[in-house]
This record gives sequence, C-alpha cells and structure tokens, in this order.
Amino acid sequence: MVKLLKEANRIITLWREYGPDSKRIDLNIIFREIVLPSSDGDRCAVKLDEFDSFEGMMLRPNDESFWIIAVNSRVLYRPRRNFTFAHEIGHFIGHRKLRRSFRCSTENINDFQSDDLEREANAFAAHVLMPPDIVRDFDERHLFSYEAICELSELLFVSKEAAAYRWVALSRRRIGYVVSRDGFVTKGRASDALFRDGLFFRSGDELPSESMALKVKSGGEILSSEVNPGVWHRTEGCKEDSYAAFHGGYIYTFLDFDE
Repeated sequence: MVKLLKEANRIITLWREYGPDSKRIDLNIIFREIVLPSSDGDRCAVKLDEFDSFEGMMLRPNDESFWIIAVNSRVLYRPRRNFTFAHEIGHFIGHRKLRRSFRCSTENINDFQSDDLEREANAFAAHVLMPPDIVRDFDERHLFSYEAICELSELLFVSKEAAAYRWVALSRRRIGYVVSRDGFVTKGRASDALFRDGLFFRSGDELPSESMALKVKSGGEILSSEVNPGVWHRTEGCKEDSYAAFHGGYIYTFLDFDE
C-alpha cells in the first residue's frame, strides 16, 4: 500500500508541475508518460473490450515483460470505466510481479475492505483521481448535497458514488452518505466526525420514518429538506437530500449536520 500511494503522489506531483495541471487527470497521458517509462522495461497495451463477468482485467499473455490492460466497453458509464482503468493501473504498478492475471468484477472494484490487492488498487485509483487536497478544499466550500456531488463527479470524471464515498472519507465535518432500497439501508458511510458523534449506517437497518429517503419515489426525483432532531440523529437535525435512481429502485441520501 505504501508503494502505491507513494506512486500516486508522484503522479499527481508530475501532473501538476509538468503537465496540464487540471483537476481532472487524463489516465491515458499519465500511463503513457509517467507509469510506463518507470516500469523497468515492462510493456503494456490498453484496450476496450467486451466481457460478460468482469469490469476490467490485467494479464500477461506469454511474454514475461508484456502486459494487457482491458476495460469492459459494456460498462456505458464512462466515469465508472475511468475508475476501473485507474484500478488496473494500480495493479500494473504494484502487483504485476505477484500474479499473472487480475480479472476484476464489480465486487472487486467496490472492495475497499477485504482482498488486500483489490483494496490497494482501489485506494490507488481513488487517490489519483480524487486527490485529498482537492476534495478537502471542495468540502470546505460546499454543502454535502446531490447537486454538489454532481459537480464534484463532473470535475474529477468519477462516478457520483465514488465521489460521495471519497468526500465522506476525507471530510472533517459531520456528513453521511446512505444508499437504500425498499425502505432499508443497503450500504453507507459516516465521516469520522459524524461517527464520533454516534451516527453510523448498517446494511439492513430501516430508514427513519420521517426521512426524505422514504418520501422520494419516482426515478430522477430529488427531495431536499431540513429534517428535525430525532430523525437521523437522536439530538440534532440536518440537511437531507435524497435522490431516486432511474433503475434498480435505489435511493441515494446525502446528510450534512454542519451546514
């Protein structure tokens, strides 16, 4: 992990000092101009391809020094493909000597907890695409809301979900992100400050009966309101945004207790 995060910091520094210095990092440029020249002569081709069961892969076909990174073109959401590409770059930098192939499913790309190598590749991707200083600066100037997540996602070319989790993970304020379906939490995260204040989100928990998350229904609908103490937190109110996805019946909720 130390090596990958150190390499992520090197890439960000070179991008800012010698590259375009845009907040959105072009992975094709950094892979071609920074990663490959530092790979001890190993070569790698990158391509889009169609796969049935995984989002991305990195493998060594036969040649000991030649690798292929492939990203699933069936994933139509380009910010999601961008994160997958960054994830596979992380495998190439840190793990290509450890295994001959990595075939990364949706679960692997979302794994920040269990499998060590997948967790490291995800942490690398998040660090390169969403540098801590940029996200923390954004946090200081914005309310944690659906509108702000859309702005951050567009700014850094990552999915809204990746932007939300990264923002919560780095925030010094009391904010929380909840994904729910059919009235129950499927997953979520509280910032460290909010967790210390006694609030966290567990899969399977019922949504609060007075929450906006239970009132938003049709796909694309957004409800935003000040909610009273006792709804999400036993003693404090907050600003809640809840957004209904067009597919899957999922509700995405953004809570800000320090607005």
